[in-house]
Amino acid sequence: WDDLRFSWKELDEARRELAVLWNVGTYLERFYKPAEKKATEEITVEDEWLLSKMNTLIRDTTDSMEKGESHAALKKIRRFVLDDLSRFYLKLIKKKENIEQLHKAYLNLLIISSPFIPFTTESLYRKLYEKDKKEESLFLLDWPKVEKDKIDELLEKRMDLIRDVIEVSNSLRSEHEIKLRWPVEEIVIVTRSTDVKEGIKQLETIVLSSANVKHITIDEQSLIEIDEEGLNKEFGQKIAEEVIKLKENESLLLKGMVNLEGRDINFSKYLTLKRDGYASKLTPWGAILLKTEISEELKAEGLMSEVRRRIQIMRKEIGLVEKDKIAVHISGSKMIKELVEKHAELIKDEVNAKEISISTGGKHKKTWEIEEEKTVIGIDVL
Repeated sequence: WDDLRFSWKELDEARRELAVLWNVGTYLERFYKPAEKKATEEITVEDEWLLSKMNTLIRDTTDSMEKGESHAALKKIRRFVLDDLSRFYLKLIKKKENIEQLHKAYLNLLIISSPFIPFTTESLYRKLYEKDKKEESLFLLDWPKVEKDKIDELLEKRMDLIRDVIEVSNSLRSEHEIKLRWPVEEIVIVTRSTDVKEGIKQLETIVLSSANVKHITIDEQSLIEIDEEGLNKEFGQKIAEEVIKLKENESLLLKGMVNLEGRDINFSKYLTLKRDGYASKLTPWGAILLKTEISEELKAEGLMSEVRRRIQIMRKEIGLVEKDKIAVHISGSKMIKELVEKHAELIKDEVNAKEISISTGGKHKKTWEIEEEKTVIGIDVL
């Protein structure tokens, strides 16, 4: 056996990951409501994906454990909890009432995690499942079996693609200082790949909501451009000519790397796709263009999103939970007042307010700077 150095950094990382797992349990404790037995269970595409990923995880971790590779099993579980469950799936279902599939998947997750974190998983089981199960302990339950018919590798592959699109979109927003809460008009997917086009078509609603965009356009005509002058200057005419020939095979061109004369030539920085009013980024299958111009209508929608966010922050500071009703008082510039009056019903639904008024009232009051607009928000707990 090799000695391992104790690491405070790794200990803190483990603590944060355990907190993520625990927070998912807290989410279920607060929002899960058992579905009526006679009710038809609603299975959305994101639920189908979760079922597929969960069964893939059960299959792979079981295989690793049987081979004595517990470290590999744990690595898969940690990746699932952080990347698939917390950072992606929970964001997709944040406004969903029926979270039955999450409830089922979480129990299986606790079981396969129990050899590594027995006390945490047992505590979560007793808090969430013991009253509905015959067994008083998680460790009296059977190890979950793989439901092979629930594994959809094509859906998993397409969802990975969609996550890349969302990630690139958010990266372009960040580069151009466009907040995620502000809607943008359009994302253009430049590709000639059938797999990409079919994936976007199947999962379009997920991209629209997660990237906060109004429209998605598929562009099969635009071509990737090469900065021939820059390429020639850095690598010389002979190599530049060989790279330019790759235009005939776009999939090779998009790799941005080629081996010529025994040298690995990275020419990715000389590939571009420009369009006025759009930010762009190349991908292995094409490019993504994000419209950066924000119309007055979208700006108004973004401002209301900022107002709702401030109200939610105040609710949290006061110590309210989701079911607590409030009355909201808002005062500010003429524009803010007009927008609040116009979108009052939407704001009420989002922040669980019984009423919203343009006034200076409220027991709990705070002044905010919202896009250079001074706004005072007051809250009364009902």
